Amino acid sequence: MFMVRDPVCFMEVDENTTEYKAEYNGKTYYFCSERCMDLFKLNPSKYSSRFDFKIDENPCSRCNLCRW
Repeated sequence: MFMVRDPVCFMEVDENTTEYKAEYNGKTYYFCSERCMDLFKLNPSKYSSRFDFKIDENPCSRCNLCRW
């Protein structure tokens, strides 16, 4: 199971089971709900640069922002 962050609300989402996905600039983004997906589609450049990394047991080792 690979968990990713919804770029709109930052909720953890399983990329293998969520039905809410959108493509932007050749990358797939995953969402917790239709609402978050729709917000993303209205302004993808606003959300696409936010926390688009896979979540592992130690997310700070990947992003170094230590917001958890």
